[in-house]
Amino acid sequence: MTPPLFKGTGPNFPDQDLFSLDDEQVKAVVLKLGYAALLSPTKETFLMATDDRHPTHRFIFVRYANFPNPSDNGFMMMGYRRSRHSFEQVKQYAHDLLEKNGVAPDSVKLWPVNAGGPQ
Repeated sequence: MTPPLFKGTGPNFPDQDLFSLDDEQVKAVVLKLGYAALLSPTKETFLMATDDRHPTHRFIFVRYANFPNPSDNGFMMMGYRRSRHSFEQVKQYAHDLLEKNGVAPDSVKLWPVNAGGPQ
């Protein structure tokens, strides 16, 4: 079992950049930060959300879904310390990740922090 990134209700993330491919760990953070829609059934294969609300980290969440091979589906989370990464940098990291995966940025369902769901 992967240890949780935080305990209780406070934002007790470690003072470091974060990365996780552990589906249960990522889902816990996604729910904690209010992105339950990212966990909902979807027809999309690639979903992404960025978050700038957390007091110590800026996040990118990625969900791979609906691939024929179940091992190709899952979640990824990257959390960047606010003290070292601007939100503009994090958005560029997200854009670079899209390009690396061969995904056109304008084809992705993206949840910005206050959109309330996919655009």
